[in-house]
Amino acid sequence: MTSPMQKMTRHSLFHRMLKVTLGDALTRMRCNGQSVTEKIKGEHQWKARSLVTFGIVAVFLSGCSRGVENDLADYQQRLSRLLDEPKVAVELPPNPRMPRTQEVQTPIPEISISLLDSMRLDRCRVGQLVAERNSSLGRVQSTQSRVLYEIQMIAALQECLASPAADEERIAELLTSALAHKVDTLPLWFDRFLTSESVIRERMRVSRSTLNLENTQQGSASVAALTYFADVFTGLSTDPLGYQVDPEHWNEHMRHLGQNNFLSDFWRTQQVVHGYLIELNNMLNDAGDKVSCQGQSVPQQAHYLQNVMHSLWIAELQTKLARLQGYEQQISAQLRRLQQFVRHEPWQNYIEELIGTESHGEYIREHSREHAQQYQGFLAQCGFDITN
Repeated sequence: MTSPMQKMTRHSLFHRMLKVTLGDALTRMRCNGQSVTEKIKGEHQWKARSLVTFGIVAVFLSGCSRGVENDLADYQQRLSRLLDEPKVAVELPPNPRMPRTQEVQTPIPEISISLLDSMRLDRCRVGQLVAERNSSLGRVQSTQSRVLYEIQMIAALQECLASPAADEERIAELLTSALAHKVDTLPLWFDRFLTSESVIRERMRVSRSTLNLENTQQGSASVAALTYFADVFTGLSTDPLGYQVDPEHWNEHMRHLGQNNFLSDFWRTQQVVHGYLIELNNMLNDAGDKVSCQGQSVPQQAHYLQNVMHSLWIAELQTKLARLQGYEQQISAQLRRLQQFVRHEPWQNYIEELIGTESHGEYIREHSREHAQQYQGFLAQCGFDITN
């Protein structure tokens, strides 16, 4: 008879043998000419190489997406060394405060259609649009979707009035009244779109990132989207019954604005450039004296500063600031067109602060001219040829 101790010994021995057997089996198993152990080791090596490759690509891409504040910081560092000026943290000027949605939203009167009348309108597109609006998704549609719905309803009401569905006098009167209401309230929906749509508000709000001013594709697409909505609102204001809006084009531009941070980053870039130019002008003030241009000979520090002026300020930063100002002109032109459809003074004032005479863009132009004049003074004092 087997004792409990013997059973435990046999049980432990069995498990040890099982582990050895499974270990030998795994070692002997081949997969595409490799043992499992070799295969696992190879997979770990492949993953390690992949992580290294991913890291290299990430570093490369981060270098490609270098924001303009990096160029300004490098330039500030060079001036600090040459002019023996402390490199202080740049204080960014304040941005305008975006009005809250409650400050810029006015109730828009609605028109209701009875269930019986809506059933009679099923023979034309109006019935389909009404059904979509009354669906669970329709009740929670975004502001931009609602504005597109209002635009589509104007076209659908006209189609229905020209169809057999309008042969009944009551239906014809209903459609005519609804059409007049939609045309009258359309400007209110333009205002709602520009002041309350979440995507528009997000793009008009300053982000935390600056632009890579060497990448122009996103800028062109964003300006195109602003131009599109300015064209649509202008066309509908001029001819609300005849101007046609393609929903695909509308959705395409809305999707682009929703996915592209260019405009938000543009406002941030202007703020950063404005702040840096204030500090850079303070550093460059009396540059001739700071590099000791007071006699007949030209100090070596002056030659260094001239090189920095050509290689960093003229060749690099002036080119990028010119591109930034080019974007500003295009964006401002379209926002001016859209501004005429805004009815609320707080939002009008907000746009004015972004693109008006007290905007970051205006101060950038002013401080850039001052920076160039300071360099001219330095060149004249140190005896350099200003024309070169």
